[in-house]
Amino acid sequence: MKNVSVQGIKNITGGLDRFLIGLAIVVILLGAAMFEMNQSSHGGRHAKQGTLDLSDWDFRSDGTVRLSGEWEFYPDRLLTPADFAGGRQPAGKRYIQVPGVWNGEDMKGYGYATYRLSIRIKPTDRTLAIHKQVIRFADRMYVDGKELASSGSPGMSRKGYEPGNFPYTVSFVVPDDRIDLLIQVANYDYPTGGIALPLRLGLSDDVQMSRAAQTMFEWAGAIIFLLFGIFSLLLYFFFQRRLPFLSFGLFFLCFAVLIVMNGQRMLFQLLSDMPFEIMWKIKDLSVLLAIPFLNVYTAYAYATGFARRLLLYPAGAIGLFCLFIVWVPYRMYAPALGAIMLAFILLLMALVLFTLGQYRKSAASSKREIKMYLMALVSLLMLLISSAFLNQGDGTFLPSILSDVLGLSFVIFIVAMLAQNYFSTYQSMAKLTAELQAANQLKDEFLLRTSYELNTPLQGIMNLSQSLLDSSAQLPKDRRVGSRDKLQIIRNTAYRMSNLVNDIIDLTRIKDGHLEVALKPVDLVACVAIAFEVNGFLAREKSVRLEHRLNPESRYATADENRLMQVLSNLLDYSMKFDDLTAILVSGHRRNDMSVLQIEAIVWGAGITADSKSRQPGFYGANLAAAIELTRLMGGEMRLLPGEQQRGSVIFELVLPMAKPPNPDRDGAILREIGGADAVRTDLAGAGRRRLYRPRRRGGAASPGADGESARQRRLPGADRPLGRRGDGAA
Repeated sequence: MKNVSVQGIKNITGGLDRFLIGLAIVVILLGAAMFEMNQSSHGGRHAKQGTLDLSDWDFRSDGTVRLSGEWEFYPDRLLTPADFAGGRQPAGKRYIQVPGVWNGEDMKGYGYATYRLSIRIKPTDRTLAIHKQVIRFADRMYVDGKELASSGSPGMSRKGYEPGNFPYTVSFVVPDDRIDLLIQVANYDYPTGGIALPLRLGLSDDVQMSRAAQTMFEWAGAIIFLLFGIFSLLLYFFFQRRLPFLSFGLFFLCFAVLIVMNGQRMLFQLLSDMPFEIMWKIKDLSVLLAIPFLNVYTAYAYATGFARRLLLYPAGAIGLFCLFIVWVPYRMYAPALGAIMLAFILLLMALVLFTLGQYRKSAASSKREIKMYLMALVSLLMLLISSAFLNQGDGTFLPSILSDVLGLSFVIFIVAMLAQNYFSTYQSMAKLTAELQAANQLKDEFLLRTSYELNTPLQGIMNLSQSLLDSSAQLPKDRRVGSRDKLQIIRNTAYRMSNLVNDIIDLTRIKDGHLEVALKPVDLVACVAIAFEVNGFLAREKSVRLEHRLNPESRYATADENRLMQVLSNLLDYSMKFDDLTAILVSGHRRNDMSVLQIEAIVWGAGITADSKSRQPGFYGANLAAAIELTRLMGGEMRLLPGEQQRGSVIFELVLPMAKPPNPDRDGAILREIGGADAVRTDLAGAGRRRLYRPRRRGGAASPGADGESARQRRLPGADRPLGRRGDGAA
C-alpha cells in the first residue's frame, strides 16, 4: 500500500515536467518584459503645456521620437492655422495627455476637437517626417500652416463627417527651429475618440524605412497564413472531409485578413474606394472569427464528449454575434468590442488551460505535437494581451516590436506543429507500409506454396485423362463417344484450373524478378486451335461460336509456347465472361516485322455500354494482369482496342515479334495446298496434346516449341477462312 502511494505521488509530481516548468518561466519573463516596456514607454521626452523641447535631440544619432505628453486641446472646435495667426489664442484651450482619449465629464466619446503641439528642434536641412498610426476616427493634419494629409473628413456633425482612421506618413522641411503641428479630429462611430497611439517624428528616411519594414513583415505574415489556409482547405476538399482541416484553414484565412487590416492597414489603402462600413466590418469579422475557428479545431482535434461541447458553445455564441455585426451599422456594435476583446482573452486562456490538460493526459507519441500547439496558443494569448494594451488609448503603450515577435513566434510554433503532425503521419504510414509489405510477402509465400501443392494433382489429372483419351481411341466407337467427351471435359477443366494456378505463381515470380521465358519460333495457328479446344466445352454450354482467321504471313512468332498458351487461354477465359456472348473471333495479320493477333468478343444485339458490369471493358483480375506481364516479357505488347459499338465487342490485341518458319519449303507447300481450301480442324492427337498437357517444371522452362514434334507437321487449318461455324463451339 505504501509503494502504491509513493508511486502515485511520483506520477503527480512527474506530470510537472521540464517543458511545463520552462513554459511557465517564459510566460513570467514575457509578462515582466511587457511591464518593463510599458514603464519605459513613459520615459523619454514629453511635451509640457503644449510644447515639446527637442532642441538638443539629434535625429541622426538619436533616431525618431514619440510626440507624447501634454498637447493643447480645444474641444468642440475645428480650428485651422489661420485661427492662430499673429499670435492669437483661441478661447477654450485645455491640455490633454497624448496618447489618450478625450472621454471625460466635459466631452463624451462622440464629438470633435483640435489638437495643437509646438515642437522646438535643432535646425536641420534634412527632410523630416511624422507618422500617424491611430486617430479615432477622422483627422486632418497641418504642419507649419500647411495641410499635409487627412484620414477621412472631420466634421462638426455626423452628416458633415466621414470616417477614415488609417495610417499615413507626411514629409516636410523645417526652415527654422520650430514646428507647429495642428490636428483636427472628429469621431461619431467609436466609443472613445482622440489620438489613441503616439505620433512619431524623425528623419524622413528613418520613418519611411521603419514603416516599410513593418509593412513587409505584415505582408510576409499574411502570405504565410494565406498559404496555410489554402493548404488546409485543399486537404479538406480534396483529401479528407475532416472538420479540423476546415476550421484550421478558415482560422488561417481570418488571421491573414486580420494582419493586413490591422497594423499598417495595407488593405485599407489598397481598397480606399470601398465604403467604410464594409471595410471595418471585414476587419472586425476577421478578428472575431479567428478564435472561434481555433476553438472548433481544438474541439475536434483534441476533445470529445462534454469537453468538445464546452469548446463549441462559446464559438457558436461569437458566431451569432458576427451575424449581428453583418446586419447593423458599425456604431451600433462598436461599444461591445471592448467586452468582446476581454472575452476573447478569457476564452484563449481557457483554451490554453484545456490544451495543457490534454498534454498532461496525452500519450508520449503525441506530446510533441501538443507542445508546439500549446506554445503557439501562449504566443497568441500574449499577442492578444499586447494588442489589448495597445488599443486602450489611455497612454498604455507597448512597442510594436513585441507584437511582431509574438506574431512571429506564433507562426513558428504553428509551422512546427504542422511539421510534427505530418512527420508523425508519415512515420505511421511508413510503419503501416512495412507491415503491409511483410503481410503481402507472407501472402505471396502462402499462395506460392499453395499453388505448387494444387498444381501437382492437377497435372496428374491432366496426364491421366490424356492417357485415357489416347487408350479410348482403341475402343469400339459405341463405347468411346460418351466417355471421350467426359474425359475431354475433365482434362480441359484441369488445364484451366492449372492455368489459373500458374498465373498466381507467375505473378509472384514477375514481382520478384525471377520469371524466365524460353523464346523460340511458335506456330500461332496450332496454339489458337489448342486454346479453342481447351475452352470448347464452355463454348458449347454458352452456344458461343469460336472462329479464327490467321494470315499465313503472320503464322509464326517468337515466343515462349507455354506462356503464349497461358496468355491465349486467359484472354479466351476472360472473353467468355461477357453477357450475351455469341462469338469469339481470333484474327491475325502482319504489321511491319510484328505478328498481330486480335481476339474479339462479339455480343450481338447489345452493346458493351449496356448496364451489365461484365460488358465494361478493361484489364481486371489476376489472369489478365499475368497475361500483360507475360506478353511484355516475351518482347510483345497487349492492349485493349475499341470494339465495334453497333454490335458490341471487345478486342484484345496481342503483338509479338515475327519468326521465320522452321521449314520454309515444306510449310510453303502446305500453305499453297490449303490456300483455297475450306478450314479444317487441327488434329490435336498425339504429340500435340502431349506437349500441351506436359507438366511444367517449377523453374519455368517451357516444353518444346514448334520446331520439335508439333502440329505444324500435319495438315493445318486455313488462314483466311473461319474454322467452322458449328454451334458446338469446337474449333
